[in-house]
Amino acid sequence: MRQIVAPLAVLALLIAPTIGDLLARRGDPCLVSPCCIGKMIKSCDASARIAEWGRHPFDFGDASLQARWRAWRGDSPVGSSFWLCGGVKVPTGNAHELSRGPDPEEGEVPIQPGSGSTDVLLGATWQSGILRETSLQGMMGKTTLIPFLTSVSYRFNGRGTHDYRLGNELQLNAGSEYPISEGLHLLGQVNLRHREKDSV
Repeated sequence: MRQIVAPLAVLALLIAPTIGDLLARRGDPCLVSPCCIGKMIKSCDASARIAEWGRHPFDFGDASLQARWRAWRGDSPVGSSFWLCGGVKVPTGNAHELSRGPDPEEGEVPIQPGSGSTDVLLGATWQSGILRETSLQGMMGKTTLIPFLTSVSYRFNGRGTHDYRLGNELQLNAGSEYPISEGLHLLGQVNLRHREKDSV
């Protein structure tokens, strides 16, 4: 049986560059960066105003410290497991960046590199797989473990700059991969995100 092992990050420090810099590199009207336990995602509604703000290419946003714990592990060959996830986002990014031009003004909270708030994230992940015959040849013939995972996470946003609070956010994710050849795997992922209204 040939096994495809998906990398699992047990502890990660995530420091996102400013949304303005990322949008400038991609040229997209809205940037969405999905992941299992939630990175910082800025509101798409503010993307039209980001071009007004000058960002240093090495400017950083808020930092997130995330961890997860395997609460259950099955004995079957597919290696099923259930994980509990948790994290905290701390206000390390600049929350008072000014616009360019002769009359600079402070940007709105949703387009700042930092929100000025401390946020808490909780989530759960189910990881398993299915055994299928593929074209690849391994130690156990052509039987291959096709991994998949599903996850749900919810982020509780605190109040930050000017007592502004970004809306809480729910994320649902599912993904898998299928081997086409020894060095080529087909990846698939579905991500759903719902965010509540911001409040002041």
